[in-house]
Amino acid sequence: NAASTHLTLWAALFGGHLWHGFIGGPVTFKALPRQTFGLIQSKIFPIYFAAGTIIPAALAGNIAYANGGFNDLPTLPLSILAVPFVANLINWVYLGPKATKLMFERHAQEKKEGVDAHKDKDRISPKIKAMNKQFAKLHGFSSLLNLASFGALLIHGSVSGS
Repeated sequence: NAASTHLTLWAALFGGHLWHGFIGGPVTFKALPRQTFGLIQSKIFPIYFAAGTIIPAALAGNIAYANGGFNDLPTLPLSILAVPFVANLINWVYLGPKATKLMFERHAQEKKEGVDAHKDKDRISPKIKAMNKQFAKLHGFSSLLNLASFGALLIHGSVSGS
């Protein structure tokens, strides 16, 4: 039925956000070499952001289905679901690919210069410093969007009874 479908979809997305953002991501970041971690994230993030975009749309469709169509839909849950939809869409189609491309360019530049951008801060070139600064901006904005998505999903679960 619509209620169990809604709960299942919401729980999958919320659990994925919780796991990746607060457990899996931080633990692997600390446990793996930075470039290995980056490579793994470059494979996970497109799937993670796609799910974060598609599942809120499916949840909105499920709300419409449960309400007998698209007329007179409850606006609060749909407004809340717009946050993870838009946040993940931006991460999926723009920030994620741009940050990933820059990360691999930085890895190549580090290899060329024989430095590690985080360990050899006193020896890195202005080019790597600029790459670090740009990556920090992209990652920071992406992280804020991810946090907004997580918060909206938490609120949605509270409001909708998921």
